[in-house]
Amino acid sequence: MHFDHSRIGKFFSSIIHKVSEEQINRKVLHREVPLIFRDLGVFVLIFSLILLPVPMTASAATTNKWGPHIDITGKLGNERSLGDVDFFVPILQGTDSMFYLDLRVQRDDNEAKEGNFGLGYRYMMTDWIIGGYGFFDVRETQYDNTFRQWTLGAEALSEKYDARFNLYLADEDEEEIDGLTGVDSFVYQGNYLMYGGSYEKSMSGFDFEVGGLLPGLAYPEIRAYVGGFYFDASHVDKITGPKGRLEVRFPDMFGWDGSLFEVGGEIRDDSERDTDYYFTARVRIPFGGETFSQPTSSLTALEKRMTERVVRDPDIVTVREGTTGSTPLTYNSIAIDFTHINDAGAGGAGTIEDPFGTLTDAAGADTDIVMLQADSVFDGEGYVMADDQRLLGDSDGTEHLLDTDQFGVITLPRASDGIAVP
Repeated sequence: MHFDHSRIGKFFSSIIHKVSEEQINRKVLHREVPLIFRDLGVFVLIFSLILLPVPMTASAATTNKWGPHIDITGKLGNERSLGDVDFFVPILQGTDSMFYLDLRVQRDDNEAKEGNFGLGYRYMMTDWIIGGYGFFDVRETQYDNTFRQWTLGAEALSEKYDARFNLYLADEDEEEIDGLTGVDSFVYQGNYLMYGGSYEKSMSGFDFEVGGLLPGLAYPEIRAYVGGFYFDASHVDKITGPKGRLEVRFPDMFGWDGSLFEVGGEIRDDSERDTDYYFTARVRIPFGGETFSQPTSSLTALEKRMTERVVRDPDIVTVREGTTGSTPLTYNSIAIDFTHINDAGAGGAGTIEDPFGTLTDAAGADTDIVMLQADSVFDGEGYVMADDQRLLGDSDGTEHLLDTDQFGVITLPRASDGIAVP
């Protein structure tokens, strides 16, 4: 099943992209303002206009219940580590409802950066909080490629239990990865050694989780969650699997009203990325004090959950793929050619698919390299080499170097599955 919502994601992303790239002074912005902050400005402008006519029932003489805060999070993982800063700001609120901005920036130890710019709404009923939110996401990967997506989510929170669902609508762009190569990027074809490019692609999908407060301890709070995820895009393998996380929370640390310290762990597993896990730590810093909100000590347990962190995938999910080799390697702008010889053949044309069977058959070959394939035996045969020609023997554990225009000096891939030196 292909999860195809790329047209929706591309439509909304193109609006942000067009405004930020074309209708603002490019020269100044491209030189001085990072891409994610340009998109942030456009996002806030658009949603500020949307919110202008929205009414909220709150007395002007009554102090708001909920104030703004900053969450600072660090994650130490087996594959990568990252940190993010999250600004949560109620912008309109009543006695039982709230509109809020959720603005996040993230960076990992691979030099990838991401910004998530969200707007959400929560409504408090008798025993549950029902909420929904939308984010515009921009990611600059470690390969200097930029991807965008829209995230839509819904949540139900009670004092003890939570349920969440997120839908990710990526642009599903395909971007080349410059300068990435290796032995697996090269393949013999005919009389040439071909190379292919590598690219990364963003993926649309969804995830969900359910869980809640574990019984036994009043302080600290311990919450556990289980869920799953599914991501897909055209021409790439889907990514799907289970996930889980654990939180140990210490609210109002040292009597600091509205603060939070949290430690925990996350784990997920799928066939493409294997098992990833993180050890996490988060600090919440409230600001504004009684100027913006009531003390949290005056709120009920359910009212306190109105400022819960929105739980969603922190990344635009991308996958790295390679293309089949289609361009020959060159040296001094001339294609490097090979003559292949394997004693298991008969006659042959000297190509990798149809090698010559004897050295005699290959006599007079004027290619740059003559490759004797592993396990071959040439008893009583000879070969006269041409000027500047190389004669190489392929075998297990033997490496041959080749100077190329495209990648400098490379190690030649194996030309056969044999073991012994010919």
